[in-house]
Amino acid sequence: MISRVTQQPIIDWIAGATLTRGFMALVALMLGLLIAGVWRTSGRGTALALAAALGLGLAGTGFLALRGDLFQAEPLPTPLMRCFAGAMVLCLAIGLSPVGRRLAQGTPLWVLVGIHSFRLPLELQLHELVALGLLPEAMTWTGLNLDVITGVSALPVAAWLRRHPSRTLALTWTGMGLVLLGIVLTVAIQTVPGPLQRFEPPNGVVQRVPWVWLPTVLVPSALLGHVLVLRRLIGWRRDAVGGS
Repeated sequence: MISRVTQQPIIDWIAGATLTRGFMALVALMLGLLIAGVWRTSGRGTALALAAALGLGLAGTGFLALRGDLFQAEPLPTPLMRCFAGAMVLCLAIGLSPVGRRLAQGTPLWVLVGIHSFRLPLELQLHELVALGLLPEAMTWTGLNLDVITGVSALPVAAWLRRHPSRTLALTWTGMGLVLLGIVLTVAIQTVPGPLQRFEPPNGVVQRVPWVWLPTVLVPSALLGHVLVLRRLIGWRRDAVGGS
């Protein structure tokens, strides 16, 4: 019979493996939705080119993480910061490009808002990492990260917008989401090992595969999602936003 002392490492391993699989599924889902949306609004060639670029980005950041290059804490900017900045710039470039305009204008507003519900399972995963002692409490809703509000509210707001298109509601909601995203980014920078670290334990998990794709895929995805909502609201027409 297995003792409780023996059982606990097994339980922890199963919990960690399940958490990792869930996180990877979330990354795959967000990338898949982006590529599918671009395919639908800009055509196969553009979507395949984007998929190749994203694949190279995933492979590159994963390779750096596996080699341990992202553990360099000084000098600033660190390799992890540069990867994060590059991913954010890429997402902004997509969102502000003609591809982003077609994606925003070709997707119903309520869908663009509802996609942000991915932030709820992500926040649940971060909470579990805190429970495992891999992240500081500041990175979840019991600390300084209130981004869970965006994830919880995304589907109800999307459902309301589908039936009652409202530019004011959409602007207010995405403004809130951007503010909360900015707050969690400020906190996250202060959790990574290095001269800027202010919270314990250090957030070393984002320097490893697959968690390196939190700052390089999922956070930029949230930013891109807000940019697309704002672009969807340009040239607002009430009869075109709700269900088209």
